[in-house]
Amino acid sequence: MKVTIEKFGINGEGVTHINNADKVNYVGFIPFSLPGEEADVDIVDRGKYFDGVVKELLHESPDRVIPVCPYYYQCGGCDIQHMNNKAQLDFKRGKVVDALKYVGGIDCCVSDVVRLNDWAYRNKMVWPYVKHNDDSILGMFERSSHKVVGIDGCMLADLTLNHVYEITKDFLEGYRIPGYDFKRKEGVVKYVVARTYAGSTLVTMVATRTLDLEEYYAKLQKSLKNIGLSIIISDSDNDILSGKYKHLYGIESLEINELGIKYKVDNRGFLQVNNDIKSVLYNLVLNQVNEDDIVLDAYSGAGLLSAIISKKCKSVTAIEINKSAHNSAVQLAKDNNLSNINFINADVKSVIGQALVGCNIVVLDPPRSGCHSEVISSINGSDIGKVVYISCNPATLARDLKLLKDNYTITKVIPLDMFPQTKHVETLVVMERKG
Repeated sequence: MKVTIEKFGINGEGVTHINNADKVNYVGFIPFSLPGEEADVDIVDRGKYFDGVVKELLHESPDRVIPVCPYYYQCGGCDIQHMNNKAQLDFKRGKVVDALKYVGGIDCCVSDVVRLNDWAYRNKMVWPYVKHNDDSILGMFERSSHKVVGIDGCMLADLTLNHVYEITKDFLEGYRIPGYDFKRKEGVVKYVVARTYAGSTLVTMVATRTLDLEEYYAKLQKSLKNIGLSIIISDSDNDILSGKYKHLYGIESLEINELGIKYKVDNRGFLQVNNDIKSVLYNLVLNQVNEDDIVLDAYSGAGLLSAIISKKCKSVTAIEINKSAHNSAVQLAKDNNLSNINFINADVKSVIGQALVGCNIVVLDPPRSGCHSEVISSINGSDIGKVVYISCNPATLARDLKLLKDNYTITKVIPLDMFPQTKHVETLVVMERKG
């Protein structure tokens, strides 16, 4: 079937419409295609829509480029390498604009996307190690699959992490350590997780049983100066880092200084994967805070942003439901001698009504599902003068802003490219109370 691609879908795929005798306005989603292109495609009928696979491009967009990575069309790590940089940024900005318009009914100024790096930006990688027949392969998952693409390295990863990958691959294959079969629920090593920062690197082996990794550590130590190795005895196929954690050799954590806050993180803790964009994001939030402000940081996680804000404002209340993250936040404040943060270990929706009292700014950084409607309702009924919303999901962001827009005016919408070469976009929104 010949089709013309009209626009981008939310995942960076091309979208087309056709009419036939049976179906009117039949919508098609064509991966790896660009607006303006004409293509001959094979289709898979899904009822109200169809998926298509490009057999031949009849007319190419000038925005199309040859992907730099040789694994791009197999690996599930990237989505938009076939677009040039301008097209990538236009797609991501358009994703935010469309979500605000069609989900939130909001028409406002959206800034250009902030991008500071194209490649080698990831400070953390997770490599699955999967058993297939008599072989085990370390690499990256294929798209929507537990099959693994064997790779020589990832162009999104910090160069140190690619070096860790090479050493790990040689070790696992050399000693013929079995990977994991996710269908049969059998095998030994499931994943290898590595994170690096400022010359220090942590590696965690996720396995179904204990392993003798002394020689593996020696190989890592020979090539990397400041290295730590740990193991997790995995008890879940869904949560990669779930299970019994044991530090084995070398350093136990990475030591980081972010805007005057010193903190430690291991491979189980949260750290934005793009160091440069992370710093821009935190500075943008900090710019919204003054010394007399009383701030509520909802969904505060391990407390880094709360700590950064507390150095500039009068006081901060930090709410986090996860007990481990809450404990980390409390320890972070102690380590940095911060006495103006009040920590609450609870579900945001159950305590936000009282927590908002006396505050004049609320910072929201919820999970992809966005804020609970009770949280939005409490903000609308409060005296909060400014809302700073950080989102990794434009659709749920727009849904929440729709509920706030009668009481608040959007003054800033800034998309940030935390994950270049992928469909994802981070967004910072600032809202001021009307009247």
